[in-house]
Amino acid sequence: EYTEADTYTVTLTVTDNDGRIGMATDTVTIGPAMINFASNRDGDYDIYRMKADGSDQAVVLNTADDELFPDLLRGTRDKIAYAAEDGTTWNIWKMTVAGLSNTKLTTQTASQQIEPSWSYTGAKIAYASNAAQTPSATTWEIWTMNADGTGQATLTTQSPSWAIAPAYSPIDNDIVFVSDKNASGGSSIWKWDSATATATELYDSTGRDGDVSSAGYPATLGTALNLPPNAGISKPAWSPDGSKIAFSTDQSGNIDIYVMDSDGTNAETLEDYVNGLLASPVTAGTITSSDDEFCPYWLEDGSGMAFVRKDGTNSFNLYFVSFADGSVTKLTTTGDNLSPASRR
Repeated sequence: EYTEADTYTVTLTVTDNDGRIGMATDTVTIGPAMINFASNRDGDYDIYRMKADGSDQAVVLNTADDELFPDLLRGTRDKIAYAAEDGTTWNIWKMTVAGLSNTKLTTQTASQQIEPSWSYTGAKIAYASNAAQTPSATTWEIWTMNADGTGQATLTTQSPSWAIAPAYSPIDNDIVFVSDKNASGGSSIWKWDSATATATELYDSTGRDGDVSSAGYPATLGTALNLPPNAGISKPAWSPDGSKIAFSTDQSGNIDIYVMDSDGTNAETLEDYVNGLLASPVTAGTITSSDDEFCPYWLEDGSGMAFVRKDGTNSFNLYFVSFADGSVTKLTTTGDNLSPASRR
């Protein structure tokens, strides 16, 4: 797999049943890393994209309603799943990365379907739904469906507790998600093991873990998300090789991003994690600041992480931390911006 932005010469070699060999060459151009995200800079929330340095920002999907939670199909990187509201409910849609060929996958009229996540093969999409509606605050569960919208079924059974914020592993069909079941501080991180078809608690601090985001944000939606009380919009994020999980937590008082091993051990702040990669650590507070930070997303090339930071001006912008030198770059400056998802 080519990950660096460049033009490559690709050679295809084919051997037939008689042992004869045929060869053909072609050139393949890999563009720079891109980040898809949601922004309300034009009034409602729409899907945008930009380069990883914040340049070339452009709208991908702009409708009269709100669109949130874009998630890119890894591997082929040609499709985006997202949640959209129609004035009464939220449902899951998918589209091409160019914003074309939009397809509505769920058609609920009395419940909310949000936070889609592609499986690593692209065959499945996990999402959070309160379709049971009895009551909505405690009937949120993780659901899955086929990529064409068929086969919609409940995956978890956390009730009377809730479950939201699913994230498929990039290497298998395991899913991490957030639930208040048995949580010490309001929410904890769980893992659905695809091999055993069981859910187990992965990480639980004394704070809220996994979903926590700034209170009341986002507040300008046409249709309320109807999330469980005190639940936020942040989601856990896997590293490209599936060995690490990034997540938001308020265990230290502020809302910060932490990184842990995929088995729930060795949790540390994002700043401590990055410093462990560097020969010279960054100044304290450079990455893990006094502002709220949530919605982490590991870039697919492993070069760094995008995340949301609540600025001192009470606005929400996307930032990028480089794993090469620990530098932090502000990527957006207009409107509120959230839910980053990267692609090549």
